[in-house]
Amino acid sequence: MTDSFTHVSHQSWSSRIGSSIKGILFGLLLFIGAFPLLFWNEGRAIDTEKSLKEGAAAVISVDANHFDPVNNDHLVYLSGLVSSDEVLRDDLFHIETPAISLSRRVQVYQWQEHSESKTEKELGGSTKTTTTYNYSKGWSGNLINSSSFKHPEDHKNPAAKAYNDNVIYAANVTLGEFTLNSLQIREISGSRTIPLTEINIPENSAAVISQGEVYVGNPDTPQIGDTRITFSEIKPAVVSIVAAQQNKTFAPYMTSVGQSIQLLSTGLVSAQEMFASELANNTLLTWGLRLLGFVLMAFGLSMIMKPLTVIADVVPFIGNLLELGTGLISGIIAFALSLTTIAIAWIFYRPLVAAVLIALVIGSLVYLKKKVKKVNTAVSEQTVSVPPPPPA
Repeated sequence: MTDSFTHVSHQSWSSRIGSSIKGILFGLLLFIGAFPLLFWNEGRAIDTEKSLKEGAAAVISVDANHFDPVNNDHLVYLSGLVSSDEVLRDDLFHIETPAISLSRRVQVYQWQEHSESKTEKELGGSTKTTTTYNYSKGWSGNLINSSSFKHPEDHKNPAAKAYNDNVIYAANVTLGEFTLNSLQIREISGSRTIPLTEINIPENSAAVISQGEVYVGNPDTPQIGDTRITFSEIKPAVVSIVAAQQNKTFAPYMTSVGQSIQLLSTGLVSAQEMFASELANNTLLTWGLRLLGFVLMAFGLSMIMKPLTVIADVVPFIGNLLELGTGLISGIIAFALSLTTIAIAWIFYRPLVAAVLIALVIGSLVYLKKKVKKVNTAVSEQTVSVPPPPPA
């Protein structure tokens, strides 16, 4: 079921000017904040890369079924089947399973609001915004606050869940002679849904079993506030671990640059593959934060120059042209300043590499200058050697 409402709002030219002036401070904060973000990101990326390369060079392979105290505090790699002899129990629904983790996921049938807006500039600098609000019913694991809806009437959601989400982890998970720490246990993936056929429903509950799930309400005709609950488990699985050995358990390995290494992959994955994957993730994060810094800087500059475009919007065509121009200028300035900040960070964090790059640039410019000078000299000599034309 869906329904929709359309809302039209107007904002005067003077009000837009006032709002854009207030936005200058926020734009300035975004613009200034982009610089330390870009600078910090380069240092973080370099330290992470150094740590991972240090770890890849230092890691040693050990047998999970043989504990050797000589390897204590060393970065080790091992793989094999992780298991636990514990039986996990959801006390509310009395579900028991021998597993590494048992999860209860609760979803509620609720109203959901979606909106689309279209803003048009009008002669004189004012704007007209048409917003369409669509309401539909659907399942969500998060409670949706219907009081914040544009049209909360007839779209009221429950204020609380009948049951809460819950995850239970085994306290003792082993890999051969070793025991995983709590963080490693939580990193094991590969959960599967437990299909329910019969459970002990809590007293005073309208819950039933429907399609392998716990359902509170009428599954044939869902109503707002109905609840469905699914259970999933992680069974013993093969994992690969890179971490510091501490007797018969593990801890993060501290590198020379102060970063820690503790990796876990579900499945049989070599140490080289695990480090290569982390290096790729580091590169992806580095470029993502570079892009974020550029966008923050460009958006901040656009907000700083926004009053100019709003003033020009008294004639929408002129305002649109100026907005396009300021957007282009903001992008160019942000791009140049982002590159400059990154270059300065490289000089600070990688002075030798930066020095080599600067030397290459200077050398290229000197070489180019010499080539241009040589060509100009050759052209001049050729011009001098050409005899003048005979007199008519």
